[in-house]
Amino acid sequence: MVRKFSLINADNATWDFTDPVEKVFAANPAGLGLSLSARTIRLGDKLKVTESKYEFVNKTFSVLFYGDTLREMYADYNRFVDFITVGDISLLYEIPSQETTYRIKVLVSELTKTEVKDNGYMTCGLSLTPLSFWEDNEKRVIEIDSTSAVTDGKHYPLQRPYFYGAIDFGDVEITITGNMETPLEITVDGETTDPQYSLYDNNNNLVGTGSFIGTFTYLYVNSDEIDEEIILKDSNDQVVAHPYNYQDLRIGDNETTKVTFFNLKKGYNKLVLNLGVTFEGTAKIEWRNRYISV
Repeated sequence: MVRKFSLINADNATWDFTDPVEKVFAANPAGLGLSLSARTIRLGDKLKVTESKYEFVNKTFSVLFYGDTLREMYADYNRFVDFITVGDISLLYEIPSQETTYRIKVLVSELTKTEVKDNGYMTCGLSLTPLSFWEDNEKRVIEIDSTSAVTDGKHYPLQRPYFYGAIDFGDVEITITGNMETPLEITVDGETTDPQYSLYDNNNNLVGTGSFIGTFTYLYVNSDEIDEEIILKDSNDQVVAHPYNYQDLRIGDNETTKVTFFNLKKGYNKLVLNLGVTFEGTAKIEWRNRYISV
């Protein structure tokens, strides 16, 4: 199996660049590595880095359209144009030696059109401007299901982890295997009063605490930079208007890290959920590992 590239658009349609039925092939991929920009100052005979960041690198391909007739080739080209102009394009990348499929959101910034050559191919240059770094195509999920039994003030879950395990109810261990921090989604389905969640790093240092004031039957928090969102439902299972007003951002003793949105750190993380001793329902944690380069 060779490495595989494909595109997905807003209609959830897929364009496979290695499917012979499509008669469109992507060759000469470039921009799969990384680029780091840095500012430095000279101190004597050394340079000190004052700022550095990883840059977004355009992904480029030579797209080959081929067929038995010119009509077929131009028809495939037009179908491809129709596909990419739907918008919301993601590039998928599968590597034979790895189980994970990677994705990256992109803009189709250029598609150059050429004439058909003597070899029966029409070669077009495709340039994709990334809108993110690489991430897992499939979400990683941990789901905890509570019961009505209480022991020493704690609920013990029916554990349903898809990737990693959880410890005593409310304490969830998560290992980020990517090389970047990653946002997370927290979903709590069940009545809870003044819900709170706290993140600790591998040295058990508190990274941040998110909390809300009130009684809710549903809580959803997404810390993604673009999709940042809070959804709350009240005791009548109705969506609460202006959910940001219910955030508890009061600063008390040793609570300077009280924030609603934060990222999972590279390596080991512990997420502590405080949903009350009478909570009955489910809690779900979701994330995608992120990568500077794959």
